[in-house]
Amino acid sequence: MKQQLFFLSIVLILCMAKSQTFAQNYTELEQLVESKQVTVHAHGLGGYFGERLRIEIRNIANKALLVNLPAGAIFNSQNTSIQDLITLKDYQFAVQKGASKILTVSTACIQASNGSPFKNAVYAYKGQGDPEKLGKIAKVIAEQELYSTNGFTQSAVWCVSDNKDVAYLAHPDPKKFTAVAQTVCDIQGKDFKSIDFKYQKYNFHSYVRTFLAQDETLTLEAYNSEGELISTVFQDLKFPKGFFYLPFMIQHKEGLEASIRMVLKAGEEILQEQEVTQDSEPHAEDMTSLLFNNRLVFVADENLSVTVLVVDEQERVYSEIYRDKPFRKSSQTVINIKENQFLPKHNKYFIAAYDSQGKQLAKQLVYNKGEAVHKAEMKVQRYNFQINLVDPLYNVNLDVYDTYGNKVANVFENSKLAHGDRVFHTVFKHYLGNKQTFYYRLTDKEGAIIKEVEFVGD
Repeated sequence: MKQQLFFLSIVLILCMAKSQTFAQNYTELEQLVESKQVTVHAHGLGGYFGERLRIEIRNIANKALLVNLPAGAIFNSQNTSIQDLITLKDYQFAVQKGASKILTVSTACIQASNGSPFKNAVYAYKGQGDPEKLGKIAKVIAEQELYSTNGFTQSAVWCVSDNKDVAYLAHPDPKKFTAVAQTVCDIQGKDFKSIDFKYQKYNFHSYVRTFLAQDETLTLEAYNSEGELISTVFQDLKFPKGFFYLPFMIQHKEGLEASIRMVLKAGEEILQEQEVTQDSEPHAEDMTSLLFNNRLVFVADENLSVTVLVVDEQERVYSEIYRDKPFRKSSQTVINIKENQFLPKHNKYFIAAYDSQGKQLAKQLVYNKGEAVHKAEMKVQRYNFQINLVDPLYNVNLDVYDTYGNKVANVFENSKLAHGDRVFHTVFKHYLGNKQTFYYRLTDKEGAIIKEVEFVGD
């Protein structure tokens, strides 16, 4: 019997030692990213809190890895109008060499003035948050296992990230409430015992959308039925011109049957008003997440600063992909565009590039009223341009244009052409798809057209 007990004790000690060694071998995700042993890709699943982020960790090291992703990790949104996210739970997992681990993680939003993350929004991993603030509250939430879809959890995080009023925190479990509310008070420098907590509150979800004719500084406010201001969603935030869409959540004490009037203002001018009830939806049914995966082709006659926008058939701007990106002079420039947008789904959209003077350089159809237009393969187009010249020409250009009037290739420029029958065997590449119509234009140094030929490609 003693021998059996001795044997069991030895086994237990060895197991404990192995367990401790195994636990110690977990490496922080932040460290693995910095040492370039893993890559991280993340996209949103929509909504404020709960399991709202899916991440893929790919092992590019030459060995298997044990990874630790603790509560408090920050993921920044590529779209600056929606909120960044923070993880609220600890995750430990193994990733084999050359393999990937896909996780759906519990998160909360950390920018109360921004919109609710939409489905497939792209996020970038930025490491751990401030251990004395966001990291601290995330750790307490993880310890209390409050990482499910709970308004109390999101409100507590906003108290830290956006200095929201701690008095409106509420949770039915006194122990969990005290642990989180006490931590928030400590972070905010307030005395927990002196706070008069308002336990009854209501969360309403909705959205605002409109077109902005110019860059605006906007404020979104909520009023009750008596016209009293009860909440300011955001104040004096700058937004670029174009399509404006913002999901939001407001907290109030007006009751479940209340009707809240939302007012969007630019300064003192009211741009939009709408009624919000508990049945309002955070996303309109006619909105959808669109992945644009295309190429833009144009000719840069000189060094340029290029702005790329998403526009509709009426040239209204829906979003900006980037602004004033420098490009060098080139007989053909190709831009690869891979962008995720949340837009009305019944429209037709183009990606268009403009120079610093507002001249359109390129335009490509990317979405046609319900169907995405995917990136076309490169095609090599050949054409024999012919002309009979009575006299020689000097300083002439031969260019190729698409159906939108954009120059997609330069054959030659500032050239001299001798008189007589001339045939130019030309070759250029494009990404516009099959059976596209092109225009060859021979122009003089003033831009006057000497000859234009229309042809349909292969």
